[in-house]
Amino acid sequence: MEPLRLDGDWMIPAQDLSVRFVRSSGPGGQNVNKVATKVELRLELKRTEALSSGQKARLAERYPSQVTRDGQLVLTGDEHRSQVMNLEAARKRMREMILQVRRPPRARRPTKPSRAAKARRLDEKRHRANVKTQRTSRFE
Repeated sequence: MEPLRLDGDWMIPAQDLSVRFVRSSGPGGQNVNKVATKVELRLELKRTEALSSGQKARLAERYPSQVTRDGQLVLTGDEHRSQVMNLEAARKRMREMILQVRRPPRARRPTKPSRAAKARRLDEKRHRANVKTQRTSRFE
């Protein structure tokens, strides 16, 4: 297996990845019943040095259903009829997931509405209230 290239010279070494092919479930006739086309792509999060501890923590937090208790990121793929295409799709998804958690999210700085924004909101409320009072007084 070849390493997973993420961005430029940043990559996951091949020894940190493992692949297993299993039979897919569901309908599909002889191909599904006879050929192991479903792929399980695993990344040893605890062992890999390609990711920082923060990136590993963000992966576990953002994708809890794909990270096992023993610290493996597990992706499966069975959307295609061939092993090669399923493996390529799983590798692409893993790459996208890792790139999503590459940098920590920016901290949100709480802001307050400006004086003009408060005035606009109050003017709109007064206008709405005025419209409603005119509606009720017209029919009495």
